[in-house]
Amino acid sequence: MRDNVKAYGLLYTIVQQLPEDKSDISYAATLEDMVKLEKVLSPEELNKAKSWANEWMKTHQVRSYFLEFGM
Repeated sequence: MRDNVKAYGLLYTIVQQLPEDKSDISYAATLEDMVKLEKVLSPEELNKAKSWANEWMKTHQVRSYFLEFGM
């Protein structure tokens, strides 16, 4: 069974860490997946997903070459 709220939260976390280079295919693919989920989830579920992502980020260190080395 898919948990669309958690899936959106994880994608939201990824987007927060990636540079906003619209030409990057991984960024575009992630945004595309988020748009698909936004069509399925209610506004309350979207808020729950973002809240979950923000809380998760407080307790997990994300390692990103983009942030550390400016790639």
